[in-house]
Amino acid sequence: MDQERTQDQMAAKDAQHGAASTEPAQELPNRPSALQRMSKRQQYSLMLAAGLKPGPHVSLAHAIDKFKKEKLREIILYCVFLIIFIASSNLQRDVEHAHYYAQTVKAVVLLREFPTNPYAIRFENISSHKHFWDFMIEVVPPMLFQEKWYNGDAFQGVDAGQVLLANRLVQAPRLRQVRVGPKVCSVPPRLDAYMSTCYPKYRSGSKSSEEPIPGWPPGTMMEYRKPQQLNSHWLVDGLYPYEGGGFIVDFPLNSTQDDLREILGHFRDEKWTDIGTRAVFFDFALYNANLRFFLSVRLQWEFSPTGTVTPQHFFRVMRLGLFSPREYIALVLDVIVYAFILYYSMEDSGKMIRLRAAYFDDPWRFFHWIMYIFFLITFVFKVQFLLTSLSYVNTEADRDSEQAVLDFEYLGWVYSQIWNWTGFNTVCVWIRAFSFLKYINESTTQLAATILSSAGQIGRFFCVFLLVLWVYSVSFS
Repeated sequence: MDQERTQDQMAAKDAQHGAASTEPAQELPNRPSALQRMSKRQQYSLMLAAGLKPGPHVSLAHAIDKFKKEKLREIILYCVFLIIFIASSNLQRDVEHAHYYAQTVKAVVLLREFPTNPYAIRFENISSHKHFWDFMIEVVPPMLFQEKWYNGDAFQGVDAGQVLLANRLVQAPRLRQVRVGPKVCSVPPRLDAYMSTCYPKYRSGSKSSEEPIPGWPPGTMMEYRKPQQLNSHWLVDGLYPYEGGGFIVDFPLNSTQDDLREILGHFRDEKWTDIGTRAVFFDFALYNANLRFFLSVRLQWEFSPTGTVTPQHFFRVMRLGLFSPREYIALVLDVIVYAFILYYSMEDSGKMIRLRAAYFDDPWRFFHWIMYIFFLITFVFKVQFLLTSLSYVNTEADRDSEQAVLDFEYLGWVYSQIWNWTGFNTVCVWIRAFSFLKYINESTTQLAATILSSAGQIGRFFCVFLLVLWVYSVSFS
């Protein structure tokens, strides 16, 4: 290239001297075209970008023409896909009202003080068995089973079962306990006389499922029930993962506050929780007709081997079923989005078959498949949620008043996973849009090339950074 510039400069000087003299100017030699100046590597890359396998029978001019047409079509289609994806995501979720609804109920549940405790203890302050039972007996009954209006008038007919006057219990609240069985302790000989039985940390193999515990009515025993019988699922958000089975009691929707206090008081007197208890879950679900939101609430207490109690809570807002025109429009747009993803994945699959190993010479194509995998994971969660929610809202509520028929906590977790993975999808969609900037002008081309060339170094730095954080957490946590 330097020699070509030198030749061009000498030719230009000769042309100027020729114009100043009486001798006729000599003609400049023909400059090589842009195609002729391209290196073999550049030609190879261009053919690959056009989806053609390089070879002696492939015309470079044809590759350029095909590349321009395909890129123009691809950019237009991607702009349409981007608009539909954004519209679909915004229509499917009402973030503002969902957040406000969850925070409102959360404040009522978690900030209510124990009436008989002089130290203003709330849910987050629970740390012992006594605190747990004080909360269940003193706070839960008036919170869930309201019986009177604010002026003292008793609820009549459909008024019963309301929470905060605008939310209805949709199924019987459930109290569930998971336990571990005893095992022989390994203790120093000096302490043999004081302890011989231990209750380990919760593990699937250490759970207690054979020994019954006190039940209701008085004089009966409560048997262990498997996850399949309860239609419940594993919990992985606590100190330990807990299976969906356990010892359960459902509180019918026609219960009164006195009924609840009597049942819970009996359990407390019979030491329903003891050293073998590892976790207790209290689940209930509300429906707000004004906002058309379901709210799953799980209050969870983990009874550690050290004797302490750790409270946790999960409030998950979701919409079930399809009722409004907006929801049908969002569903249609979502189907179109996944039709685009299917089209793009099939197009990339065709290129992969034609180019084979050369297909992955373009780093962006690795990213394409990562995006397709993220969309596939989201699709699985969406199908699972939609089928379960439609089955629930379109069937008769024949047993809801007597027992919990749906694991709202798990369904809410699936709903949250949809939006967690949709967040990844949004990032991937916009990053892929960034790949088209290089076709706008030279500046954006240089910016894209710089970022792409530094991706490896950034990735290695990120790995080292995570390793440092992990070492720090292991050493000082």
